[in-house]
Amino acid sequence: MWSATSLDIKRSGRAEPTSEELAAARTRDEQALLKTPDDAETLNNLGLTLERLGLIDEAVERFSRAARIGTQNWAYHFNLAHALSAKQSWDRAINEYRIAASLFPTDATTQCNLATALQTKGDDAAAIPAFEKAIQLAPTEPTCHRSMALSLEQIGRPADARREYQLYLELSPSAPDADTVKSHLQSLGSGPS
Repeated sequence: MWSATSLDIKRSGRAEPTSEELAAARTRDEQALLKTPDDAETLNNLGLTLERLGLIDEAVERFSRAARIGTQNWAYHFNLAHALSAKQSWDRAINEYRIAASLFPTDATTQCNLATALQTKGDDAAAIPAFEKAIQLAPTEPTCHRSMALSLEQIGRPADARREYQLYLELSPSAPDADTVKSHLQSLGSGPS
């Protein structure tokens, strides 16, 4: 068996900024915070830059401040949860993803990331309802089906897991792991659940 990976099912399609662009953004945001230290949007932007620079602890600090100031802003909680996941601070990440999901309940990425955090923490039973909601919101997103199959398998529901693996393969027949999933699916057989 293989493990689930961190996923953000929505991608911006934008090329990653260069190290020079990141350095310039960091400087600009740090200077702006000298004038207005409680500007949640600037704190969030600086957090994004720091995260891209691999400075996760500093990013978490900025996202945390932004989320405390802008308590009703989905992005601040989502970005904090994402950075906490990078640190493998699963309990805090799960809490922040739950807050983000309550603020933006129709966002499939938030639901799928919440489910993945629960799954990675080892709480497959709690991950399944979050995967179900993510799949309801984005039924053609293959990675949610594959990850849900893993959780279903972990809690002893092989027939349901087979169904999700099959959906994953239907939605993403040329995925890099398609052959591995096909082999695994065969090893599950077609027995009762």
